[in-house]
Amino acid sequence: MNPDSMISFAATLSLALLAPALRAQFPGDVYLQRPASVVATGGTLAVDVLTFTGTQRFGAARFEVAFDPTVLRFTGGASPTHGPLLTSVQQSRGRLGVVVTNAKGVDNPFGVVKLTQLQFVAIGAPGSTSPLDLTARGAIALNGNSTPSAASDGSVLVTTAAAQSAAAMLEGTTAPPAPLCVQPEQPLVPTAEEIVAAQNMGRPGQEVPLWRMVPHATGVAAAPLLVMLPAAEAGDAARQRRTR
Repeated sequence: MNPDSMISFAATLSLALLAPALRAQFPGDVYLQRPASVVATGGTLAVDVLTFTGTQRFGAARFEVAFDPTVLRFTGGASPTHGPLLTSVQQSRGRLGVVVTNAKGVDNPFGVVKLTQLQFVAIGAPGSTSPLDLTARGAIALNGNSTPSAASDGSVLVTTAAAQSAAAMLEGTTAPPAPLCVQPEQPLVPTAEEIVAAQNMGRPGQEVPLWRMVPHATGVAAAPLLVMLPAAEAGDAARQRRTR
């Protein structure tokens, strides 16, 4: 490996090791507990997929995972042990369709919920990478209410065994704690970014529920935020009909 390649490889490894664990912002969001993973060629990789339900009891979620089949080989998906969730995975080349259901219909889990663990074997050469692109297809609370759902992506870097050992020494093994949900004393005023997020999730005239991380005695907590989208004006509705 030439010096430039060594520098590029080291930079990529450093970014993978230092990437923070992604946290969900809204109920229904699906994300990876470890968005950037490092695995040695020939080694196994366990990818935990989580969701955030807020105060709603989890009912079901459907999502897809895309990866590079020349770098990773999928070997199976496992439901959390001693829990009510059941995982079903359909595989095509480089893509997984995953459905997780609350098979027992009990009043848990809620908050941060581990949906499933996806297992891979690294078949790529050291220095190769694969995306772990998540696409949310829908989420339902236990009471049957549909929950807007989004997903965040991750990636995998294939290394040598020595590099993976170094990565393991730097990685934490503690799962992220469930965010505390609080009710603010005064209604939160949506920011411009939150209004845009609500517009992407809802339609004119709808009230879109979001969550915001706010300071709390324990550090941070999730507070509910309602964004009322203005109703479409008559001229806008006519223009929308003409463009259909």
